[in-house]
Amino acid sequence: MKIFFMILLNGILLYILQLLLPCHEGITGICVIWGWKTFFIGWVILWFINGFIRPILNILTLPIRILTLGTFALVINGLLLALFQKTVTLLNLSNTSYEIHGFGQFVIAVAIFTIFNTLVSVFIK
Repeated sequence: MKIFFMILLNGILLYILQLLLPCHEGITGICVIWGWKTFFIGWVILWFINGFIRPILNILTLPIRILTLGTFALVINGLLLALFQKTVTLLNLSNTSYEIHGFGQFVIAVAIFTIFNTLVSVFIK
């Protein structure tokens, strides 16, 4: 039940990130095409990524995470967010798209994503 709740909150976070970092003429920000369909497809993709890929990455990078006192989680979340973005774009289901334009916007999105996931995992046990 915990993983379902986490993934649901991450899907909501995708929507919040899109509101916080809106698209400006396709140059910077998060551009979303087809609104709710994209968030639903994103929720399913996040379920797969968080359920299968994240645990494997967490185990493989455990020594690095210990050495960096957990800050390597930013890198893992960045990789997972990039994987999510590429997966949504490559699937091209019903012309859905979730794209983060600009390196600064991507760093901000990853930081928010990491802080949110850390807080939720602390409060949900």
